[in-house]
Amino acid sequence: KKQGMHPFGFLSRFADLNAGNREWARRWLEYTKAIEGKRRLFWSHGLKQRACIDELTDEELAAKQDDEAVIVYEMVDSEWKKARHNVPKVLDAAEDDENLREVIEEIEELDFYTAEPEAVETRTEGISFKVIQDIADEFREELKRA
Repeated sequence: KKQGMHPFGFLSRFADLNAGNREWARRWLEYTKAIEGKRRLFWSHGLKQRACIDELTDEELAAKQDDEAVIVYEMVDSEWKKARHNVPKVLDAAEDDENLREVIEEIEELDFYTAEPEAVETRTEGISFKVIQDIADEFREELKRA
């Protein structure tokens, strides 16, 4: 039997090395490129039927209108560059504040590079995805220079 590693174990190993171990950074980037566009969810035989989940084609799903989206505010690139690091906070602001101006001001005030760590990082099982993203970005830049 082949020895392997679960993706989150792999990511954890990469994050544990935190100093930016280049070999694990290279492997992580290779993994993310390899799985891009690949199917990651497999249903057990009969599970969809037991869970009453309809089998719909992509076209049927696209035509189906379950929820109606309400555009609260359209961001320009500079606002998105700030907001994308903490989407939950932006969505909360859009849902909770009835005054659109307050939502816009909330977005404009976001400074994710100097904010408190808990406002910047999304954590899952102790892994800081912000740190991993920073290491991966740094590694990509290093690869470009090489």
